[in-house]
Amino acid sequence: MTVSAIPEPAGGSLRLHNVCWSPTSQSIRATKSRSHRADAASDAASAATTFALRDISCHIQPGDRVAIVGPNGAGKTSLLRCMLGLRPVSAGTIELANKPLSEWSLRQRASLMSYVPQQTHSEFALRVADVVQMGRIPSASLWSAPLSERDKPAWWQWQQRFNHTKQRIAHALQAVGMAHTEHRLLSSLSGGEQQRVLIARALIQQASILVMDEPVNHLDVFYQHQILGLLKSLRLTVILTIHDLNLAAQYCDKVLLMNKGQLVADGTPAEVFTAERLSDVFRLPCEVQHVGEAPSIPSICFHPQNSTAVAPGEIQQVGG
Repeated sequence: MTVSAIPEPAGGSLRLHNVCWSPTSQSIRATKSRSHRADAASDAASAATTFALRDISCHIQPGDRVAIVGPNGAGKTSLLRCMLGLRPVSAGTIELANKPLSEWSLRQRASLMSYVPQQTHSEFALRVADVVQMGRIPSASLWSAPLSERDKPAWWQWQQRFNHTKQRIAHALQAVGMAHTEHRLLSSLSGGEQQRVLIARALIQQASILVMDEPVNHLDVFYQHQILGLLKSLRLTVILTIHDLNLAAQYCDKVLLMNKGQLVADGTPAEVFTAERLSDVFRLPCEVQHVGEAPSIPSICFHPQNSTAVAPGEIQQVGG
């Protein structure tokens, strides 16, 4: 798999300080803005707010490959959306490249961060090439003529730009194992193939931070390792949610372990993935062995046959 054809921009950083988010906080603020008489009721509601995310603090440095892991409902997707600015935080701060996230315009943010969601739905009959080309929208163009060629006719410059874009699309698709699919309809592809097309769209965006929500969820074993290997080879800041702890340990150098909306641990896979901690978070007996020489890779195995069944009333849904 060749990845040298994909441009690799300089890395980006994210810093979160005491970030909290609640799905009810926006409605509370809206109520306050509509009526001064609602202040007392709104303040009482604020005090009783259940946060889907509470006091999340971490620093993601340029070039980090970060896995956000935890049980269903731990707040993983909610945290991603806050990092992207898709959900305004209820408290705390998020900085992108040492500048408050709220001070970046949407276009500026898109030039620094690309996003691959879990699923995508389109009512239009889009070709694969059309979907991938959408990744160039934030930068408007993947190519600008050198100064020595700007006196060329407009039609010639347009043709050069078209050829350059077409080449970039082909390279991005080849990098994710989808070469020669440019003219196929997105709707004709399997779920795993559609996911790889979305990753190609993110690569062509040339952002310094790549954010992905369960990018290998629909892929078979071969393409799970191919895609994660590709991400590991790029000089980008990669932030992803993932359920497979062993894949996270193998391909990521930093792990954020979440549970019930809080950050339980933050560090290398070897530091975060301890048997005692994982048993407590996932409520299953766990065994962790370390493979290879330092830095060793944790190999994690759960033993559900030794666990005690959890009553339905004990399960608490907090956030995605």
